[in-house]
Amino acid sequence: MHRAVADDVDSPSAPAGGATGTASECDDLPLRQLTGLAARALGARAAHAVFSDDAAGRLGNAGGLAPVAGSAAALLCERILNTGVAVCVPDTSARGVSDIVGGGGATAFAGVPIRSGNGTIAGVLGVVDRAPRKWTPDDMALLDEFAGCAATEIQLRLAGLAGAGPGASTTLVHAQKMESLGVLAGGVSHDFNNLLTAILGFAGMLKRSPNIDREDRENVEAIEHAARRGADITGRLLAFSRGGLARFAAVDLAGVITETLELVAPTVPATLAIEADVTSDPVTVEGDRGQLVQALLNIVLNARDALEGVGTIRIGLRTGEGIASLTVEDDGPGMDEQTRLRIFEPFFTTKAAGSGTGLGMAITYGIVQGHHGKVLVESTRGTGTTFRITLPLATGVPFGDSPVVGDGNLILLVDDDALVRRAMSAMLADFGYNVVEAGTGEQAARILAARPGRFAAVLLDLVMPGMNGGETFRAMTAVRPELPVVVITGYAADSHIDGEMKRQIAGLLQKPFSANQLAAMLRMVGAEPHRPQD
Repeated sequence: MHRAVADDVDSPSAPAGGATGTASECDDLPLRQLTGLAARALGARAAHAVFSDDAAGRLGNAGGLAPVAGSAAALLCERILNTGVAVCVPDTSARGVSDIVGGGGATAFAGVPIRSGNGTIAGVLGVVDRAPRKWTPDDMALLDEFAGCAATEIQLRLAGLAGAGPGASTTLVHAQKMESLGVLAGGVSHDFNNLLTAILGFAGMLKRSPNIDREDRENVEAIEHAARRGADITGRLLAFSRGGLARFAAVDLAGVITETLELVAPTVPATLAIEADVTSDPVTVEGDRGQLVQALLNIVLNARDALEGVGTIRIGLRTGEGIASLTVEDDGPGMDEQTRLRIFEPFFTTKAAGSGTGLGMAITYGIVQGHHGKVLVESTRGTGTTFRITLPLATGVPFGDSPVVGDGNLILLVDDDALVRRAMSAMLADFGYNVVEAGTGEQAARILAARPGRFAAVLLDLVMPGMNGGETFRAMTAVRPELPVVVITGYAADSHIDGEMKRQIAGLLQKPFSANQLAAMLRMVGAEPHRPQD
């Protein structure tokens, strides 16, 4: 008998299938939350997580909710457990099956295997829906990401029951939980950013049209405003995921501290002191100066709020064994252990409702991870708090690079998303550029090889099936080394672009972006439109 948990989107407190028990009665609440998120993310009615006999036995009985024996859900989950192959059924009623969730009326099912670290199948994550629907590749990819998070949660549960010491177990839980959240945040943000790119692109063109009246133009501006608010949220999630898009060069951390203190000074009352103890020698790391300032600023502001206007914040900077160590210490009230463990989680906050987003420390975590560093926090109630950021020292990194410059107005646009290509091509044409589109890296490489000197610049998506952005970049620059390439992506960059490529590309654009931002970037790299713009 396989153990399962389920989350019903319509009625979380009344699980599908009429089974008794609530989330508070079982010890698998994180898995319940995960299945609920999966259902909501895919717009489905409910979700199930079913585990193999081995995993269920080791995890123990948590009072979970299994699909009704013999139902379509149970049979399909059993098939995935046995074969390891994902299953998607657009319309179960057409096959004479209507009991996906024990008579709940769902008529569509999609499920993927949950694989443990050694590749064995530990379970199945599935979602069900009332109405027939065609499950898209994006749906299945998103479900796969949730399955990966579930695999991490299972691994953590098993590690905690396998005799590891309390400290080691807690550290493992925290590290892998943050990693899972980062993967999930990055994947969801990527999909939303592609949609927002199209929305902002078409909205911008409508707003510039001479054929709409004042009221319609104001409505389009409202659409743009809403899309930008959505972009701000996805941008913050990407910063948590892997630091967001960054332009890496040599950065002196002493200068980062100075700039941070200048930014925070107007917000600090006279009753609160900030002391900086910084080594006189240059402390150079490879990174994005703006992001590093943001990471340190978030910590300092967090300390300021904790002190409530009275106390001292001490900032220190030291080096040793190839590592730069930056500390921020305050003599405030400190944190309890539960708060300390959750401090870097996105949307976690101890502030009153409306006083904070809960993203500041998550962004700091993502930025530091994106710079191949670590951030740790030490705190107990009544003893203050110390944050410690460690980063590898740079060796032979130039202070900034001059972008390669092209000429002309022909742009090669490389992106696997047809809607994004359509929106960007229209934006570029509106500004006077000519565009050649490529839906894959292979196609882009062939086009450039045929006409290597003709293109003024390339707009290159990072994450594509087949030849990805990095491979496409290397193939194109092998043909034309001075080619101006502007990277565009809905993901955080650190997972998909190496340091050498960061230093060679002409520019970076984080999706979503406006038509004006796109045009400004192309002008910066020397690609001028055919007709002058106002």
